[in-house]
Amino acid sequence: MRSVGLEDAVESATHKVVAYKVIEDGATAFTDVRVDFASPWIARQVFEQYYTAKCAELVIFLRSAEGNATVSGVCGALFEQLVHRTLSNGGTFKVRRLGPGVDPATTEVQVHPPNVEKVRGVDALGSFRGSNQRIYLQPEFGNFPVLDGILLNATDGALLAPLVGIQSTVLLEHPLKQAPLVSILECLGTTGAGSFDVVFVVWPSAFGKYQIQKFLTTEKTISKSVPKLITTAVRQWVLELPLQEPAGSPK
Repeated sequence: MRSVGLEDAVESATHKVVAYKVIEDGATAFTDVRVDFASPWIARQVFEQYYTAKCAELVIFLRSAEGNATVSGVCGALFEQLVHRTLSNGGTFKVRRLGPGVDPATTEVQVHPPNVEKVRGVDALGSFRGSNQRIYLQPEFGNFPVLDGILLNATDGALLAPLVGIQSTVLLEHPLKQAPLVSILECLGTTGAGSFDVVFVVWPSAFGKYQIQKFLTTEKTISKSVPKLITTAVRQWVLELPLQEPAGSPK
């Protein structure tokens, strides 16, 4: 119980796996609940056990839970882990550009298998500044701001920028906090036009519906003045992650 809500386990013991959280806003405020994993550590443990031993059941659960708000927290946590695992293995994925005045056509991007490096915070990104290596930077803890991961030099340069921020989501609206995004761009030395792509990774049913996302201020309101660094350097894309078992995975 002492590990509930924490990034890691306090001790080797039996843990609460899920927790019910009362929805506090919207039309169903204080009448509906949402199921979440009790902590990010537990989410990772559940994913690893099912991905390793019962991958088919994991995929079936995610497919059946698409659009179910009650389990969106659990789905989001499992989907994020699936995104990490899939992108680190590489592959070809459907993508399309988001925003007004851009070509919305669906195309494909090749992600080459990168080396996975764990990072603890935004300041740690500076050590990868200017790197020519093919790397997937994966936050070690769940409180890393804005993004779930960053790909360096792992995609076809003709389509996506060498630096690609990854944000997994099971929701159609996922606004980005602009202040920490600026910090990430500055740490990576990213200032040129179109030099950083934010890619929202979604499941198949959301791919065709997904729209360009807005930015949030530190007060968590929609920004009316997005920093010039973001408007200059950042482009938005959406990527479809197929909900299917990897070849050779256990049933």
